[in-house]
Amino acid sequence: MGLSPYGDMDKQTNPYYKKLLNVIDLKEDGSYRLNMDQFLFRKWAGKYNLTDPSDEEYILTEEEEESVIFNAIEARKKHTAWKMADYGLSAEETLKKLAEIDFTKEVDRDAVLKAANSAKHQDLWHKEQRVKEKEAAEKARKELEERCDAKYMFSLMKWTSRNEFGKDLVVNENNKRFITAICFFLSRDSRFETELGFSFKKGILVHVLTLCQLELVVVKWELGWYWMVHSRLALCLLMFSKYNQMPLSM
Repeated sequence: MGLSPYGDMDKQTNPYYKKLLNVIDLKEDGSYRLNMDQFLFRKWAGKYNLTDPSDEEYILTEEEEESVIFNAIEARKKHTAWKMADYGLSAEETLKKLAEIDFTKEVDRDAVLKAANSAKHQDLWHKEQRVKEKEAAEKARKELEERCDAKYMFSLMKWTSRNEFGKDLVVNENNKRFITAICFFLSRDSRFETELGFSFKKGILVHVLTLCQLELVVVKWELGWYWMVHSRLALCLLMFSKYNQMPLSM
């Protein structure tokens, strides 16, 4: 019924017919079998820990069992009281009838504990996933830091100059120290401080002595991100009160 609006009754021209053959294996006797590889259930089962509760190890403590049963009984009491009030019973009549009910027999202890045990497994699984995600993110960050060294930054500058501005990057005695400082700064290379004498605690302000030439301002934000602002004006956008001063003659 759900597939009736799709395609037509001709097997040769119906585009959905061949696709469905990969999902449903039709037998000669009229029976059929679903190809589970075409469904996302198995993938999701592993991703979201969709396991059979009957196969799970029992890990509830005695204190947790008591708490779970107590909460289940209280929930049952509240639900029963709500139904009585909905039927028009007074508060006094409701309390009287509630006192006559043995709620320990109204609660399926085994089913409640089984559900609680499964929920605890799920909670532990989620905590384990968060730890793994944090470890993976830290690993990715370290790999990125190792890859984005000073040489990588320099190659990126050359690629940008050639592909974005159509000019090859020229390194000479006038700009060598400037380019080196930029590469060391963006890659967090310790030589930025040990060899060049600058500080990572500051941003970088580049003074271009010619008004019509390109100037570059690299600002280090407190959160650790870097912005590179290009301008053909001699005016600098001052973001910090203290900078590593780098005069550059172009």
